[in-house]
Amino acid sequence: MPIDWIAKNPRPNNPNEANQVSMSDADFSNLMSLIIHNRDNYEEKLEILLQAKGFFSAEQASQLVATFARPKDKIKAVMILEPKLISMTCQQASHILAAVLIPEDKLEALEYIKRAINDANTQEGQDYIVNSFTFEDHKRIAAKILKSVVAK
Repeated sequence: MPIDWIAKNPRPNNPNEANQVSMSDADFSNLMSLIIHNRDNYEEKLEILLQAKGFFSAEQASQLVATFARPKDKIKAVMILEPKLISMTCQQASHILAAVLIPEDKLEALEYIKRAINDANTQEGQDYIVNSFTFEDHKRIAAKILKSVVAK
């Protein structure tokens, strides 16, 4: 499936089930090796990520997103990871956002990962996400995005 298709047709949101567990350390290490080996071929790296089987923790997702140098590839990686993310806290989600460097892209990334966040309706959780942003306008938008998360 071509990467352009993904960018135009992200997968539908499927709610996480409690029995989903993240990819094993060994499998994740193998996946990271494959992606890093294709260092200069951005499309191939995204395709490898797309074809990866299993689910990802926030820590794994942040490491994967960080392997992409170009901002648009970071967002594509978040799009690919979105249906594969296991439930996470806002603190954990903030690590994924930290891997995205452009503030507007962080907001877009938050839109993708928000459905996996399980404490978006707590003040502590909201503080973790909002503090991931530097500019006041972005903080307000991030808070608004979090308010759209249905309590779990």
